[in-house]
Amino acid sequence: MTPDELFARHPSLFRLLRNNVSIGPGWLPLLDGLATDLDRLAAKLPLSRRPAFTHVSQRHGLLRVSLDTASPAMWSRVEQAEDASAEVCEQCGAPGETQDVRGWVYTLCDGCGRSLRRTLRRVRR
Repeated sequence: MTPDELFARHPSLFRLLRNNVSIGPGWLPLLDGLATDLDRLAAKLPLSRRPAFTHVSQRHGLLRVSLDTASPAMWSRVEQAEDASAEVCEQCGAPGETQDVRGWVYTLCDGCGRSLRRTLRRVRR
């Protein structure tokens, strides 16, 4: 899945955030699942009262999502997705864990973690 496909699948949720999602491709399915559930929870609301993402990023190795408005059930679902991101590689979507890579925190599988460390070593030289 690409960000453009995600925006097309959930235009109402991404109406304020077009082309500004700062997460790795491995988390796009996680965000898609969250967006699908939020669309379902908001289906009976008028468009003017439906939530929209205001911020989607990686922070301290976890998915972080902000909405302009949401019900308690919607916030609960956001928290579930953020918590789940601690176990999903943000690069490839495989099972992962939080790792410190030269002072930066990511959630990565072993392979993506090794690849990032190799890349950073080459850049440093």
